[in-house]
Amino acid sequence: MKRCPTCNRAFDDNTLTVCPDDGSALTGEREVPTTQSDGELGGKATWNPSPDQLAEIQQTVAAITKPRRKTWLWVVIAIVVLLILIGLAGAIAVSRL
Repeated sequence: MKRCPTCNRAFDDNTLTVCPDDGSALTGEREVPTTQSDGELGGKATWNPSPDQLAEIQQTVAAITKPRRKTWLWVVIAIVVLLILIGLAGAIAVSRL
């Protein structure tokens, strides 16, 4: 039995690795007694994706969780270079006086 930590759905299929609803990685479920009655929403869902569907879901999850580039580093470098150029231009202008 696996459970999605995001939507809290339980899945009987132990071959699932990601939640079909939100793409979160499924975790093994600890046996905890449920307090839901049959009349409430919830329950156990089963879904057996094809290998192609599973690969597509895993690619989508990987694309969403892809680490961001460190663009702030390039912004800081550009500002430092600009300040150096302004300082050099100011030094040249002062030396001509």
